[in-house]
Amino acid sequence: MVARQKLIHEEEQQSPLSTHLFLFIKRCLVDLDLEQSKQNNPVPLKSRSDRRQHRSRESIVFSEIACRRPSVRCKSEASEHELPMYASARGSQPHVSAQLASPPLDHSTVSLPSSPCSGSSKSISVRFSGYKNQATRAHRRSVAVAADMSAAGDSRDLQKLAPLEAILFDIDGTLCDSDPFHFLAFRELLQQVGFNDGVPITEEFYSANISGWHNDALAGQLFPELEHDKAMEFMDNKEALFRKLAAGELKGLDGLQDLCKWIEDRNLKRAAVTNAPRANAELVLSLLGLTSFFPVLVIGSECERAKPSPDPYLKALELIGASPDHTFIFEDSASGVQAGVAAGVAVVGLTTGNPEKVLRDAGASLLIEDFQDPKLLAMLQELDPAAAEK
Repeated sequence: MVARQKLIHEEEQQSPLSTHLFLFIKRCLVDLDLEQSKQNNPVPLKSRSDRRQHRSRESIVFSEIACRRPSVRCKSEASEHELPMYASARGSQPHVSAQLASPPLDHSTVSLPSSPCSGSSKSISVRFSGYKNQATRAHRRSVAVAADMSAAGDSRDLQKLAPLEAILFDIDGTLCDSDPFHFLAFRELLQQVGFNDGVPITEEFYSANISGWHNDALAGQLFPELEHDKAMEFMDNKEALFRKLAAGELKGLDGLQDLCKWIEDRNLKRAAVTNAPRANAELVLSLLGLTSFFPVLVIGSECERAKPSPDPYLKALELIGASPDHTFIFEDSASGVQAGVAAGVAVVGLTTGNPEKVLRDAGASLLIEDFQDPKLLAMLQELDPAAAEK
């Protein structure tokens, strides 16, 4: 190597060739020596720090070479083998690429599970830290300023509800974060029947295509080639598994009990309105200790049309004798928000299971994380009937 560099130096001083040609020859020789050195003396990389330093040294060498070779082009860092995510059917989501289409789903079903409460379903874990974790909440708080600005005008519109007369509640994902249990039940049973070639559904797919929709619609959507009765048998099995998983595990969202007391102290009218089956709704209300709190329970499948049609909320308003002009709704799904807006009622969206943009695009007037959210407390203070009477 030293002799070769000496030769190059002598040639540079004596040869009439241009400097550019000498640089090219030198570059080729350096490249050759570098390659031979790699092959003869591979560097053992024992630690992450070693690998970082090694990559750093290589990047310096090759960046110098690239600077002298304009024809060199860097390859894209994106992998050609990344697995596509499920595309959202209800709007863009931060975790779903808009450029990727949904993979084809295999809807063929040979047989349905006879018992959702036996077999491998026992192995389902209810520890779903990946489903809703601190990183998600941290991200939401990091954009709180922008969210407050975008919601400021809508929040002022909510002031028109005074004097407040009634509050309507969805159940799943609103009174409690029950969606993780629904997701686990769907994932387990769909995999058992070979949905999507047995590949487990993702949380993104669940949020975009299942959450908030009533079982009649889901049966046809998930199993379009299956007889409706058979598809509904699957849905019934899924609901039974949900009730098994949720029993003793469900907890109300932060601030729920305080909000219920605030409502009772002011004697506001209220109702629970859900697309869930009656057995599920009654179980959840019982587990949360809210059976007596709600004098009216409206089930979407028992109305002429379920959410996202306005019928369930219109029926609730009629049963409790409340005006839509002095009522607002708590909802967590796009279909629920759409149902409330179609009924002419203002909707406060809870970001327990859906991205803020999805709820905002559906028509939510205000977005909150839970019932302790400062934005909600400020709104309730403005609408407080007790304060208005003083």
